[in-house]
Formats: sequence, C-alpha cells, structure tokens
Amino acid sequence: MFDNIYQTGGRRFVLLNQAPLQLSPLYAAVSNGGAGDNQFWQNKTLYNQTEYQYKILEYTLLVNQIFDFGVPNQVETKKRWPGATFSLFNVHRLLTEIHDNPARYLDAPANATGFFRHCVATNNSNCVNSANPRSSFLW
Repeated sequence: MFDNIYQTGGRRFVLLNQAPLQLSPLYAAVSNGGAGDNQFWQNKTLYNQTEYQYKILEYTLLVNQIFDFGVPNQVETKKRWPGATFSLFNVHRLLTEIHDNPARYLDAPANATGFFRHCVATNNSNCVNSANPRSSFLW
C-alpha cells in the first residue's frame, strides 16, 4: 500500500496504531462492562468472554509492537522510501486515556463502557438510541 502511495508522490505518512479493542463493548466481557449478545456477536454469552477479551488485548498489542519496530526498520534500515517521513499516532494510548478518565473528555454523563445505539441481537432493524448525547459515549 505505501509503495503505491509513494510511487504517486506521497511522502508524508501518518499511521494509526490499533485501538484498545479489549475495552470496547464488543470484546470486553460483560463482567467488565462489555455488551452481551448483540447484532455483531449474537451468541457472545456462550463463549468465555474473559478469554476473548484478553486474546484481543494480545493481538492489538502485538500489532502495535509490529508498528513500533517495523516502520522504523523499513524507513531507516532498508531505505525503502527515500525522502518519506512516517509518524505513528498512538490511538491506543489516547482511547485508553479517555476510557480511564471519561469525564475529562466526554460530555456528561460520561460513559466509557457503554455505547449509543442498542439493537436486538437477532434483528438489526429493532434498535434504540440512548437518550444521552452521542458526545457522552466513547464507543
């Protein structure tokens, strides 16, 4: 992908690392504030949710580590894209900070574990939006 952008003249790249998906309602265990069965994972409560939450944590940290070490290697060691600059925006840290301190970043009532739109797990057209503003939700 970067090769194509570079070949067409792109020289400034900003990469976003992986968000802390283990904190999102989809992957977090119900016991940690995650959603139960929902339209994206209709039988979530049949699984070991804690195991999945920590598996997602491992995967996102691994991908972020690859970004941390892989990009400088490609740019500096291999000189793959002469004249290009790369920045890595730490989305993981930003969203973790918002999750840990929601009142500093979200409108009241700040909600870092819930989500705005709830749908019946087996019917995506049967949905209800929260009465609270979207700006009060992280997810």
